[in-house]
Amino acid sequence: MTPRQTILIALLGLLFLGTVLVLIQRHMFREKYAILWLFIGVFLVSTPFLYDYFVRIGSYFDIINPTSFFFFFAIIEIILLCVQFTIALSVSYGQRKATIQNLAILEYRVCELEKSIMQKKHE
Repeated sequence: MTPRQTILIALLGLLFLGTVLVLIQRHMFREKYAILWLFIGVFLVSTPFLYDYFVRIGSYFDIINPTSFFFFFAIIEIILLCVQFTIALSVSYGQRKATIQNLAILEYRVCELEKSIMQKKHE
């Protein structure tokens, strides 16, 4: 890896990591969803400095081209993010369903109370 590539990747990684931290600080990211994004940022920052280790790990698994090794990790990160978002959506769906059911019960009870009040007024 050339020095220019090292500097560029490190700066982009720091910029990405800084952006994630600012979004967490401003409460635009929830902490539990930001863990994987933080991991991606740390991976980006460490890539130029640990490049030789990543190449060795890739060659251990018979990955000849280091670029393929990084794409492999990128695909795994995308899959993990998709799983994390699917879990979050599933939990949100369950909570929304329970809220809607509770609202329907409360509306029914209000209607019943209004009917009973109207009947008592007419008596």
